[in-house]
Amino acid sequence: MRAYVAAAREYAEAGYTVYLDGVIGPWLLPLIGEKLGSLHYVLLKAPLDVLLARASARSSQPSANAEVVRRMHGQFEALPNAFAAHVIETGGQSAAQVLDAYRLRSARGDFICTATQ
Repeated sequence: MRAYVAAAREYAEAGYTVYLDGVIGPWLLPLIGEKLGSLHYVLLKAPLDVLLARASARSSQPSANAEVVRRMHGQFEALPNAFAAHVIETGGQSAAQVLDAYRLRSARGDFICTATQ
């Protein structure tokens, strides 16, 4: 994760807009914030059955198994309400709808986060 974030910082310092994509829980925000400062933190969430169906379609990805998906889903469901403004519910939404929601809410400042949040 440190190398991933260090690379992102290099791109950001070179003037690029950088997106870190992955399963990034808020427990990693202090590490990310240490390297990047403030950031936009977006949590894409879906119902467990949707996540399990998506994972079963990724047979080449070892972490995409039901046990891991259930554990991670539980961890994200247990997040404090402080992260509610960072959530976009994706179940039943097309990629275009999720992107529209992101753009609208990003313009309102919903996703701004500090490393200590």
